Amino acid sequence: MKYIQPASNKKTIKRMLEPVTKKIWFSMILHGIAGGLIPVLTVFSMEWIIRGILKSNVEIQEVIKIIAFVSLVGFGLETIKTQTEKRTYNKINYIRLNFLKELMHKTMTMDLKYYENTEFSDEMESCIIAVQSNNNGIEGIYHIVYLLGAKLLGVILLAIILARINIWIVVVIALSVLLTFWVLTKVSAARYLRKEELSQAERRNYGYGHLTTDFSYGKDIRIYNFQDRFLQSYENEIQKLEGIYGDLFLVERRLSLLSILGLVFADLFAYYILTFQGMMTFKISEFVMYLTATSLFSLMMNEITQDFANIHREFVYCKDTIGFLDMNLITDESDKNYVPSTPISVEFEHVSFKYPNSNKYVFKDLSFRIEPSEKLALVGVNGAGKTTIVKLLTGLYRPTSGRILIDDIDYTQFSIEDLHELFGVVFQDIEPLAVTIKENIAASSSDIDEKKVEMALRQVGLWDKISQYDKGIDQMLLKIIDEDGAVLSGGENQKLMIARAIYRKRTQMMIMDEPTAALDALAEEKIYREFDQIMQGKTSLFISHRLASTLFCDRILLLDGGKMVEEGTHDELLSHDGFYAHMFKTQGKYYQEVKQSEKQASIESV
Repeated sequence: MKYIQPASNKKTIKRMLEPVTKKIWFSMILHGIAGGLIPVLTVFSMEWIIRGILKSNVEIQEVIKIIAFVSLVGFGLETIKTQTEKRTYNKINYIRLNFLKELMHKTMTMDLKYYENTEFSDEMESCIIAVQSNNNGIEGIYHIVYLLGAKLLGVILLAIILARINIWIVVVIALSVLLTFWVLTKVSAARYLRKEELSQAERRNYGYGHLTTDFSYGKDIRIYNFQDRFLQSYENEIQKLEGIYGDLFLVERRLSLLSILGLVFADLFAYYILTFQGMMTFKISEFVMYLTATSLFSLMMNEITQDFANIHREFVYCKDTIGFLDMNLITDESDKNYVPSTPISVEFEHVSFKYPNSNKYVFKDLSFRIEPSEKLALVGVNGAGKTTIVKLLTGLYRPTSGRILIDDIDYTQFSIEDLHELFGVVFQDIEPLAVTIKENIAASSSDIDEKKVEMALRQVGLWDKISQYDKGIDQMLLKIIDEDGAVLSGGENQKLMIARAIYRKRTQMMIMDEPTAALDALAEEKIYREFDQIMQGKTSLFISHRLASTLFCDRILLLDGGKMVEEGTHDELLSHDGFYAHMFKTQGKYYQEVKQSEKQASIESV
């Protein structure tokens, strides 16, 4: 299944022309005129200088004047050419970075079902190729086209000069470079056809390289001797990648022979005509001039051929990028605002769901309701579908069938932005961003209420640690951007994410998806007791396979095999002596053992 449909040639060209300013166009024209005159000046200067030298009554001063004039004009043209190119380079780079920014925004806002789809990610690689480099893709084409004007003008003027001798020189050289262009397009087409296979192989190669250099895996690799396993797998991936490149290079080798033969024939033909005709009619100075013109024409025609082939090769990736940018990747989007001022109710109404490209349902015909301000615990073993419920509730995925109601209204009627604003969520898998602590909590770089940030940190028990940093809440996290960035422990990261959920201004429902998985049993119990106070006045959903969250919740739902198998309060479920009671008793024994051991350690220390 192909997800990303390339844009049409016309649409791609239009989108690439839109950001080109009048200043860039003027610079390109000026660069083209100056650059196009340089080879013509070179051709005529050879004739002028040699003719002056070969005069019977040669005057050295006249030759010097010719050389000085040519040098001065050449210096002026080269200065214009170089300065216009250098002054425009950053402007072209800026255009590419804006395309990259647009692609990043698209990636971060598209539905999660695309983001988590590896097949879609592989197709996206060709879109990324078009914006990730100065010399390829969109910017590569801009630079080629910018320089192409000078080459085209130079070739046209040289062709006019050569046509005075024999038009067939121009025709034969032109045919040979067309053959070269055909060869290059066939090679690039072969590469494009295997771009997804190549992308997958390169991604796997990068994956193994990343694993071996990521310090978070360092201990496991060394203690459990994963070195040989990784190296063997990496060797297998290298061989696969080598096989793909080998096939592509085989196509290139076979076709390039035609291109070489065509170029050799064209050069021999041109030099034959030039020599044969020159011996009968040309002066030496004219012969040198036409010889120089022929060499430059052949050279520049081949450069132009390479340029057009490169444009053709990179343009297909640009079409993918523009096609991706123009896709609607946000399903069921609505522009209806919904900003409730009171805690919300939630209802799953006969909801069934299966992930894209899967035939297996996570659950079928699932129904339950959470009342406003209610604290609901959703418990179950790992893999029961608890996190999937969070993804559906927050609109990251939509039900395969059935409805999800917010305040008795189908939530597909709300804008996705307003829907997300309703929830403060702490997911099980957490990782802070490489920004400051306050930006991590406020999820913003401006209009940050620092007092509220401090309050949130105090509520989760992180303030004492954060306040010890020299920069306090302005301390950068991670070492990706700032080498002095702080690295928090797993438990501290989870507390930071809880502080973010607490800080959020429009939140009417708190969702805690295994928020204490990195905490020990007693720390977990303590923070849940604090949640009881923090969540006052908000609808709350606590998801866990550990049951410390259930003690202060109003109601408990037990999920097993995609179905709600038990429902009630903590005491009611214990009295039923079912699956929940068994889980609680087993985990409760562990909690009591931990408490007893810590109590004993405290006594011994005294």
